[in-house]
Amino acid sequence: MNMRQNIVVSLIISICCCCQGFSNQKQLFSDTLKDRVHRNDTSSLIFEGYVTSKRSLGKNLIFADFETEEKDLCQAMIRQEFFTGENYEGYRKSLLKGTKMKINGIASPTRNPGNAVLLVNSIEILSLPRQHQHIQILLNLVREGKIPAREIASACSETTPEELLKQMQPPTNGKVSEKQWIKGLAKNILECLPNDQHYPEAANQKLISKNGGFIKPVAPTCWQDIPDSILLPIDLPSNEVENIKDVTNFRPDRSRISVSGWVQNRRRFQNNITLIQLVDNLDVVSIKSGDVRDASFSRLPCLLHPQLLNEDTPGIYSNLMATGTKVWVEGQLIADKELGESVLWITSMRLMQSSSKSVTVRYLLELLYGQQFDPEEAAEALLMPYQDVLKFLRESDATERRWKAEEISVKLQSLQSHPSAVKPELLQIMKKYEHLSKVHSVIPTATIELAKNQQLVRGLSGSNWASKKRPQLEWMQQQIRSVLESHPDFGTRKLSILDIGGGKGSLANFLGGSIKDVEIQVVDISAGAVKNGAMKAKRLNVPVNYQVADASSVELEVSADVVVALHACGHLSDVALAHAVHCGAGFVICPCCFNSNPYLRVPSSSSMLTVSEWLGLPEEDWSALKLLAEVQGDIPLASKATGVICAVRAKAVEEKRLDFFGTKKAVEIRSFPIQYSTRNTVLVGMCS
Repeated sequence: MNMRQNIVVSLIISICCCCQGFSNQKQLFSDTLKDRVHRNDTSSLIFEGYVTSKRSLGKNLIFADFETEEKDLCQAMIRQEFFTGENYEGYRKSLLKGTKMKINGIASPTRNPGNAVLLVNSIEILSLPRQHQHIQILLNLVREGKIPAREIASACSETTPEELLKQMQPPTNGKVSEKQWIKGLAKNILECLPNDQHYPEAANQKLISKNGGFIKPVAPTCWQDIPDSILLPIDLPSNEVENIKDVTNFRPDRSRISVSGWVQNRRRFQNNITLIQLVDNLDVVSIKSGDVRDASFSRLPCLLHPQLLNEDTPGIYSNLMATGTKVWVEGQLIADKELGESVLWITSMRLMQSSSKSVTVRYLLELLYGQQFDPEEAAEALLMPYQDVLKFLRESDATERRWKAEEISVKLQSLQSHPSAVKPELLQIMKKYEHLSKVHSVIPTATIELAKNQQLVRGLSGSNWASKKRPQLEWMQQQIRSVLESHPDFGTRKLSILDIGGGKGSLANFLGGSIKDVEIQVVDISAGAVKNGAMKAKRLNVPVNYQVADASSVELEVSADVVVALHACGHLSDVALAHAVHCGAGFVICPCCFNSNPYLRVPSSSSMLTVSEWLGLPEEDWSALKLLAEVQGDIPLASKATGVICAVRAKAVEEKRLDFFGTKKAVEIRSFPIQYSTRNTVLVGMCS
């Protein structure tokens, strides 16, 4: 063999060895997706993994992360229009942490350059999550026929579909409700599940709780240490860039720039490494989801790294960089192989306007209180005068800071609202009823002085009870007392209060202990809630009776001098108002969640009416108003629609009171401070 032949043979052996090495190295699934997108390969991919996270953008679009037994990660997108399998609704609800699934789909590009996701066509459940609450959800989905019994049975140890369905049937003696039986069965199934050494840490509830409820992923290798090039050109001049789209004019690895923009999305990793995407115009971004409304925009990836910022700064700013935050950043532009574009490695940054999310605003106020953030920078970000910030921090407690956070959050939401993509015909429908809002305008009320009583403990300062629930109960009590005092028989006999959908009796038991000479009846469809409320009433020795019943049933016979309901979801508000009209009673009704309980009908004499019939408007108009009241990302529009709905209800009640009793009694729409709850409009009708 001559020298030339030896060289050729050596080259062939080397190439074969290299190919063998590559074949032994498993390709990451994310790289497989990117490669398929690059090659425009639309053939099916099958992937098995555990659900580790889920983000729903409505019912028709869901993003989920799956982890394999080899700790590889698959990012999947489930869209109803592309889901070719059966039972979309059931599998949508089955995406619970720790559930192992087989997913079939195709590689699909995303709006983030260089990224790809698996667009899911069908799903199959392989094993159960290690939480009895999640197993209970899956069992209920089987009971409702939304997922196949064979898949859950197969995931259980040595169980057939027939045996599983038989086990799900409660005893016929009536001692155990179906809900309680399914709960007990879920616990038994969990105890019998074998150990799973591949079960992901991100679904381990004990570990999640220990880590504050969220386990961050490990950052890509190329982001874990700062590049050498960022340390060398220290003397590079900083270029102030007016628009993010102009960043493309600068050369990576040799350009130092500063620019301001709005956070479109945020990805957090371990060791305080965070990637944010900045855009010029907040209008292209949905505040709720971070989704892009306009594809013709420029975006700048920016990396927060602990080796480039002082001590705790990356962690603090990472928590503050929620979608909708405006920030000024300065740093060096580095070419990035992970994203396939240039990334700005941040060396300095300043918060210009906080995100409108209340949890972010509250976090910033707590940082200020702990002297961990610059007050001047925070004042600008919260749109507050600097002196007001200092005074507030000196004089406030945790509850007052939480109230302030809610107040600022609503103000920022109003400023950051952008016209929603609603159909013009919906707005035209609302316009038909806007004149009612002038007759029944919302009357705001001031914050209340919390009373000192034995029925309501003050609670820990800043807790949800102290800052949310307790103030609402106190405020409702004041309104209900004023309605009771308007009754002609007030002070001469015991007056009766009917609490519709009173649940566990938080309001009813408080009223029973704080208002004298009243009898209170709670009606709720949940047997468990009624049992808990009755036990608490007995312990407090308050005059409250509980009844398990459907308030919308014509068979329900109740009487009352005053009807009350706190956060009556959806059509339950109309049911409560109808009872007040039929009883000739005063009322204090706080509506909530306008699209909830759409199946409820309103009892009228011996018949049942739809809510739109009872209100006296077409069904399509009623549906449109409810949709507008639940619009996300456009606070002015949602608030306006809420006011119109309350005005429509007020008009209907006034007319029916006139028809029933021959006298017209005015209905007021009052609002309690929005710090207590964003669902803060209340319909109030006096007894006389």
